[in-house]
Amino acid sequence: MHPKEVAPALNESAPESIPPSSLTAVDGKNFGTALTSSKIANEPLEQRVTRVVGRSKDLKQLLPHLFPHFESMLIHILQNKIVDMGETRQRAKAAIGKIKSGIVGFSSNLGITTTNSKVDIAPAIMGPIENENITKSEAIKIGKTFAMFLLTTTEPSAAVDAWAKDNIQLKDLMETDWFEPMMSTIAKALLKESNLGLKWRVGLGARGCQLWT
Repeated sequence: MHPKEVAPALNESAPESIPPSSLTAVDGKNFGTALTSSKIANEPLEQRVTRVVGRSKDLKQLLPHLFPHFESMLIHILQNKIVDMGETRQRAKAAIGKIKSGIVGFSSNLGITTTNSKVDIAPAIMGPIENENITKSEAIKIGKTFAMFLLTTTEPSAAVDAWAKDNIQLKDLMETDWFEPMMSTIAKALLKESNLGLKWRVGLGARGCQLWT
């Protein structure tokens, strides 16, 4: 007699499903506004992020599946500090030149193409990503790169689009209804609060004019 085959338990190897969410684009905008505007005196940035994210039951259920260490990424996004990220800085500079020139395929070696105000960038990491395994250091690095992409265009949505496409780990977040509106709201607020991006773009424009005179 052949040994009886035992069917594996249904929950032994099946990936845990992402819980359903009712979060909308309006919720995303509200998250972005709360993160940039609901400042309490003497409240550290880290506590503000925890306070805003902790208010939403949906976020608390979704984030462990979509993007662990989401708060760590947000903190470094909101700090809006320009750091030299090596290749990321090079990619962002190429995107700036491409947006200003309007030339499609301006820097094919970096995998950058454009359509209107959007910037398409081949992600720095290729292949499937298991978001539940994203480390805190990876989340921090992704957050730190946002400021560089925010300098690539006067359109906040285009900066968000370029940043997300450069970081394949953000794919699941970008497929939600709320994340991109949240990031666009944050981008608008950061641009309004800081003139760093304006100085950068004006400086590039001035140097560009010198090259053509």
